[in-house]
Amino acid sequence: MVLIIGVTGMNNQLTLKYWSWIGVFTVSSLFWCQLVWMLAH
Repeated sequence: MVLIIGVTGMNNQLTLKYWSWIGVFTVSSLFWCQLVWMLAH
């Protein structure tokens, strides 16, 4: 992970895109977990 950040650190646009995808993935996974939890209960 440190290597990826070091490589993408050269290009700010690429780093921004990389972190935005992590953010989208985290938010969507949290949303689905909450939805499944609500349906299960």
